[in-house]
Amino acid sequence: MPPKSSSLKTILIFIVLVTVVGSLIYWLWQRQPKSLVSNNDMLSPQSQNQSATSSATQAQKITIDTNKVLSQNKFQLQGQTQPNSIVIIYSNSQNAVTKSDASGKFSQSLNLDDGLNLIGLSTLGQDLKEIAATNLTYYVGGAKIDDTIVYAGLVKSIFKDTITLTTQTGEATVKQLQNAKISIPKLPGVSAQTQDQDIRVGDYMISLGKNLSEGQLQADNISILRDDKPQNPEHWAIVKVLTTLTKNSFQAEQNGQSNTVKIATDINTSYLDKDQKADSKAVVKDRSAIVIYHADDKGNDLADLIDLLP
Repeated sequence: MPPKSSSLKTILIFIVLVTVVGSLIYWLWQRQPKSLVSNNDMLSPQSQNQSATSSATQAQKITIDTNKVLSQNKFQLQGQTQPNSIVIIYSNSQNAVTKSDASGKFSQSLNLDDGLNLIGLSTLGQDLKEIAATNLTYYVGGAKIDDTIVYAGLVKSIFKDTITLTTQTGEATVKQLQNAKISIPKLPGVSAQTQDQDIRVGDYMISLGKNLSEGQLQADNISILRDDKPQNPEHWAIVKVLTTLTKNSFQAEQNGQSNTVKIATDINTSYLDKDQKADSKAVVKDRSAIVIYHADDKGNDLADLIDLLP
């Protein structure tokens, strides 16, 4: 009997020790400083310009030429919107933040890439809320002719020589000329066949040609893309800086949200402070900023332009 009592006592002591040690570990863990950033917290694009539908409803608040074919990369973007607005321009070629004047006019010099350029444009009021947004399409590499335009988007339907595209700003009709120049990718793994001559629903089409009417083009030059279909990877958000920028990153709280995010920077990140060029030292705690960013290869929010607000 005594040995059994001793064994039971040992078990009870062991259970008490495990409980005490477990409680101590949990208490110490609770006292550890919590990271401000969760790996799952990412910036949320603040523009409502996420689809052709929303873009079309807001485009009436912005007057600007689009679908232009340009002969040079340097381009002066000019438009009209609400007076004294902040104008955010974001694309994979160049990003900028400017302002409209008292009459609503704005202008920004851009250096576009060769070929297709997809650009997003948002305007903000004094309360930093978006009041208008639209998408712009330009093509660099053709002769600058008044009635030559570009439409680009996914092929939605095909009927004889008429192709309907879903573009950034809605549907567009492309009428294919009989002698149109057509570039279509070769079929993978088929060396004997020069190319697949059929345009398919779901293809990405870049069409250049004569402007017939609003939303209608007579194409004499068509390019079909099936891999790496063009898109604008850039977004913007307004944040409050929570930590000074160190080691190519800082923590921030997104405007209108309670989540904390980590924003990365690199040597290509540009900085503006009160409409003047600045450097990373301007990113300090409690400053607010417009951040134009994209997701990098690791899924991090990588800032391309940080505009520190007054």
